[in-house]
Amino acid sequence: MSNLNKLDFTALEVSGRNYLKWVQDVKLHLTAKNLRPAIEEATDKPVGEAEKATAMIFIRRHIHDALQTEYLAEEDPRALWAALADRFDHQKDIFLPEARHDWQHLRFQDFKSVNEYNSEVCRIRSLLKFCNETLTEEDLLEKTYSTFSASNIVLQQQYRAQKFTKFSDLISVLLLAEKQNQLLMKNHQARPTGATAVPEAHYSTNQHPKRQKRRGKGGQKPSHQGQQSQGPSKGGNKAQKHPNLAPKAPNFKNKGKAPATMNDDMCYRCGSKDHWSRICRAPKKVVDAYHSRRTKFESNFLQVDEPETTKMEVSDFQEDTTPMED
Repeated sequence: MSNLNKLDFTALEVSGRNYLKWVQDVKLHLTAKNLRPAIEEATDKPVGEAEKATAMIFIRRHIHDALQTEYLAEEDPRALWAALADRFDHQKDIFLPEARHDWQHLRFQDFKSVNEYNSEVCRIRSLLKFCNETLTEEDLLEKTYSTFSASNIVLQQQYRAQKFTKFSDLISVLLLAEKQNQLLMKNHQARPTGATAVPEAHYSTNQHPKRQKRRGKGGQKPSHQGQQSQGPSKGGNKAQKHPNLAPKAPNFKNKGKAPATMNDDMCYRCGSKDHWSRICRAPKKVVDAYHSRRTKFESNFLQVDEPETTKMEVSDFQEDTTPMED
């Protein structure tokens, strides 16, 4: 077995199980070496002794050790070839009924893929051909059409209408249809019908206004409609021009506390609670009136009314010793 890696192909077994394949391999290699006439009976080309010896060495090298010992007396490659044929040529009679049975029960619907069916057809076809029985292209096409699944009646009628003349052309079309059906099923199983695609992990629809301008088509600034087309209010809106100046909600660390709204803060310009001082647009007279009310009292003035006290004398704490009259 150590010499197995040095062989050109698998050696002939003692049982002759691989005899049919071994014969084909020997013929091909001897033809490549121009030694094919050394094993053929009817040939007009003379064969020299050196060629016979080379062919003999090649054949003996590719048979089992037990066969080498059994045919040790053979010196002519043609005689050795004929002896092996008489011993193992009955393999054709053994394989022929098996190949006929496989061909008779072959059905296209029994295979999961087109490649598996095509491989089985080629195996049976080559085996029958080696046993001197040939399958025509019409036989292969009819076998395929007649063994379609019952759910594909319309499909096999369409293939018949195309009138293929070669079995290989039909197999090519079936392979293409199979691949397209696989892609269709993958797209169908990706998500239910009518459902929208899942957004990307880092997808966000809120983009900075400056980035939106830079990402306009063709490098042009997108035309703004809606709020910007109406124009700013009188005096301009500072919050709209500068989004970064818009008030932000306070961030509370304690989860138990309810977040305060913007209305809890007072505008220190006009005293209103519906906005902050930095976006205040109150008229000057309202601001002056508010500050005039604030200046009536000092900022830290605190007025505390003293409670009424009762003045007491020393006599109020002395015991009265005057005797009481009856």
